[in-house]
Amino acid sequence: MVLEYVPPEEVTNPPAYIMVEETKKDIDPSIKIKSSDMPTHEDYQKILSSLNDVFTDGFQWQDIAVIMKFSSNYLKDYFSLDAQKKKEAVLAIIDYIIDNTDTPYLPDFITDPIFKILASSFVDIVIPEPDTENKYFAETKDEISPENVSEFIDEIKQEFSDGLEIKDIATITQKTISFVQQFIYADTDEKKLLAKEIVAEFIETLSIPLLPNHFSHTILIYLANGFIDNVVGIVEGG
Repeated sequence: MVLEYVPPEEVTNPPAYIMVEETKKDIDPSIKIKSSDMPTHEDYQKILSSLNDVFTDGFQWQDIAVIMKFSSNYLKDYFSLDAQKKKEAVLAIIDYIIDNTDTPYLPDFITDPIFKILASSFVDIVIPEPDTENKYFAETKDEISPENVSEFIDEIKQEFSDGLEIKDIATITQKTISFVQQFIYADTDEKKLLAKEIVAEFIETLSIPLLPNHFSHTILIYLANGFIDNVVGIVEGG
């Protein structure tokens, strides 16, 4: 007998990642022993335990940005890694978390590979390549206008004229963050809202195999919004 998965008709709030295994070891911030080696299985358990203490209600998809930042800061405190190794370690931590959590509504064999692809795409926003710092646009004193927003959207559409893939959402999010950040006199909340609207417009055109659009679009929007809120907040000091 083959059971056919039937997705929920409506998803107003993305379901949380629910912890299925708790570890007893905590990270002691007073002990910072630098290591040039990559984190071990025990290190991953410590991080998972600390995250479980922070996200007592489980992980939401928009929390991936926070988890990446948390992991990056942990690695900075405990390890001496170059940018590439640090990025690899953050992705290994995310993979470990994904493998050790359950996702309601959808089978893990569907969602886990998708989240790992998304994580590998979005990590560049949290740990940018050296000397780039997500800067695609020079700072300007101009105001945000319908004209420059429309011009930016047209440029993105032209760049991805052959069609969007799921990994492209991270690139679009990164470029959109840089686009809104160039307007140095614009209000932070205004920039966040604009960035979310632009990215959501592109997400609505994307189709992911095995996932209904109303579900996958909601997931991607929450995920992208988490990075927009965190990255813009960091740069702006908010």
